[in-house]
Amino acid sequence: MDSKHEHERSEHHKTAGFSQNQVLLVLVAALVVGLLVGFMAFKLTTTPVTSTTYVNTGASSGLSSSDQAALQSQIQGVLGPVLSAQGGSLSVAVASAEAPIVNLTATINGSTQSIPAFVYNNQLFIASQGIPLSGNLSSSASNQSIPKSAVPNVQLYVMGYCPYGTQSELSAVPVLQKFGSTVNFTPTFIVTPNASAVSTNVQNFSFSGINGLTQGYDSNGLNYLCWPNGVCVNSLHGADEVFEDAIQSCVLKNYGLNAWYNYTLAVDPTISGLEIAAGGISPPSPGVSNVQDKIFANLTSSISGIFTSLGVNSSVIDNCVLNDAPSMLEANAVQSVSAGVQGSPTWFINGVQFTDYGAQGRTPTIYQKGFCNAMNSPASACSLTFQSPTSATSAAQCSTG
Repeated sequence: MDSKHEHERSEHHKTAGFSQNQVLLVLVAALVVGLLVGFMAFKLTTTPVTSTTYVNTGASSGLSSSDQAALQSQIQGVLGPVLSAQGGSLSVAVASAEAPIVNLTATINGSTQSIPAFVYNNQLFIASQGIPLSGNLSSSASNQSIPKSAVPNVQLYVMGYCPYGTQSELSAVPVLQKFGSTVNFTPTFIVTPNASAVSTNVQNFSFSGINGLTQGYDSNGLNYLCWPNGVCVNSLHGADEVFEDAIQSCVLKNYGLNAWYNYTLAVDPTISGLEIAAGGISPPSPGVSNVQDKIFANLTSSISGIFTSLGVNSSVIDNCVLNDAPSMLEANAVQSVSAGVQGSPTWFINGVQFTDYGAQGRTPTIYQKGFCNAMNSPASACSLTFQSPTSATSAAQCSTG
């Protein structure tokens, strides 16, 4: 993954009491053993510290300066003595005012390692292990609770080619299908329109049945899909991703939510599989072959069969993509900005961002629990058992920051 754009994050783990030996064991596993298994788990479930890191903790203002200083002191107080007793040392830096992201620089037996860490629910997470901290941060850093309602409103903000988005959909959509009308679900695509942006490498965007589309780049190297009416739209992974968002918007508009569910379940495994085989996905560059081209080519060859199996008329979708998609995607852009969305996928339940992912990541059971906890009275789907994914899921995002 492109570390500039694919930011990872961990969320909530169960609280456990840690002895000094257990704390040291976590640090030694992360440091001396080169982070091996622990670091791989950490990579899948936490946020690397970069200059563009942003993690939403449920508070719009993040941590105050005093809270940052208090947090730094707490961590130093918990871990510093443990390392000192072993002849080591520790420095702590709170790297972001937007969320409790910290960077630990630890030295043990002459080996120094920078270890990113994440604080959530008053615990410090290193290599996916939670170490309780004393005291409490101010309420500005705590998660806002999700209110209950008769029929919860569930919103997903997503990018069509985002690997974390497709992974999330593959876990959540079967759950949403079982909940049916007991939740009010709306998918929204994260895009950015700019009609005057495209200036270089302009060329036709070819798709059978649709004429008049072009793609090109702006002065910052961002790839846009443009319509004959002058609307140009960008998404993180370029024009191919915008086109996929347009198709999904049109399936939803013309054939309803159940058709969208089935369409995503049909295409997401292909998107995810090709991205895994390619080792990830990054924003496109002019003249450079990328995985987006492979995804687009595969879906181009298979989409007719998918539509037939779903009872979707290709001509209806083609007409919608050409005439209706620009305004729908522009509306999606406004919704995403209004909601303060920073990455894909982002879920909201009853207007509050849902981030209650455990060490297991985004599983069907996590979404089931989130929906049920937001209901005045549990729906029948709350008693169902959903199969967990065969491979590890992540709590990462494709970031717009």
